[in-house]
Amino acid sequence: QNKSRNSAGAILNKSKSFKIDNSNFENNLAKNRAGTILNFNSLIDLSSVRFINNYATSSGCIYNENSSFDLIHGVFYDNFADKAGVISNNDSFIKLNDCRFRNNSSNNCAGVILNYKNSSEFYNCSFEKNNSNGEGGVIFNKSGNLTLDKCKFTQNSSKENGGGIFNSESYLYLVDCNFTGNSAINRGGAIE
Repeated sequence: QNKSRNSAGAILNKSKSFKIDNSNFENNLAKNRAGTILNFNSLIDLSSVRFINNYATSSGCIYNENSSFDLIHGVFYDNFADKAGVISNNDSFIKLNDCRFRNNSSNNCAGVILNYKNSSEFYNCSFEKNNSNGEGGVIFNKSGNLTLDKCKFTQNSSKENGGGIFNSESYLYLVDCNFTGNSAINRGGAIE
């Protein structure tokens, strides 16, 4: 368990490149951004990494800005934030492959991922029982390009719009994706 009174509960990476393999981040806390990793102007490569029960005001696990972020075989369970339960991706590129997201939540928008002004690609990822009190039970995508290939969205929910995905002023490309049992109080049980 690691804590920060400001940002980056575990790791602050600024203007560097680094790689993490076969690691666990559990019960980390930041009062501002990034419960575990704050990545700024950097390249980060993660493989077989698990994030369990992490918290921050913004981005329960990872805050990615002006950076490139690549993750394969990631597990994200029971993470929480006021905004973006797992990942905030701002003006950056992010690629996720074979990742699992379950029981993550946000008090505001984006139960799992806030994708803003960037390009992102997700392959063979599953999103199950994630939720937000705002828009985007799983993903809030604004002013960006998002590609989802062979991804599964199951029983995710939003108390506003977009139980799976809230897509605003953005390009969304779906290939062989499944949406089952997702819900929203207002509009777009799967996608708004």
